[in-house]
Amino acid sequence: MRTKERPGIVHGLAWSTASLCLVAVLDFVTGYEILLPLLYLVPVGLAAWYVGRTGAWAFALLSALTWFADDLTGGHRYAHECIRYWNLLMFLGCYLSVGLILVRLKASLEKAQELLREKTEALRALDSSSSKMRQLEGSFQTVCAWTNQIKDGDEWVDFQVYLERHLNIRLSHGMSPAGLQKYRAAERRERLLQ
Repeated sequence: MRTKERPGIVHGLAWSTASLCLVAVLDFVTGYEILLPLLYLVPVGLAAWYVGRTGAWAFALLSALTWFADDLTGGHRYAHECIRYWNLLMFLGCYLSVGLILVRLKASLEKAQELLREKTEALRALDSSSSKMRQLEGSFQTVCAWTNQIKDGDEWVDFQVYLERHLNIRLSHGMSPAGLQKYRAAERRERLLQ
């Protein structure tokens, strides 16, 4: 499974990095008057989806720091410098929240797909056994009057073997109350004869 995931992670990292670079250039070119914070969600989302939790954390932090660097180099002046850091924390919180939500969403989708596969497999097995039941339902089976064996094709098999082959039913043995009475009666007769 690791070999299948590797190309997805590598491609996810490549696309996340490329989109982060593109957004950073766009943000720098447009200046501080046009805000592009939502575009930073693209690399975060790609990393979260294809890389996972670590990718979400890393690209949320990288996106927030890239915005911060663009804001610093763009010459934007605030009434107080603490506002720049507050904005950095707010963007980081938003990017991280969206990234982690996407990680959870992907995990939920994968779990739902696995459950669907299991359900489909169970339905196939049920359909197969129902089909066998329908085939046997209206048919006559030849049973030996002396041995209680059933004719299965050209072979005579025990009833238990027949059920296992055709219906996947396994039997265990017990004793009914009537059988127990017969057994005890036969045992008493044997003792009397001895």
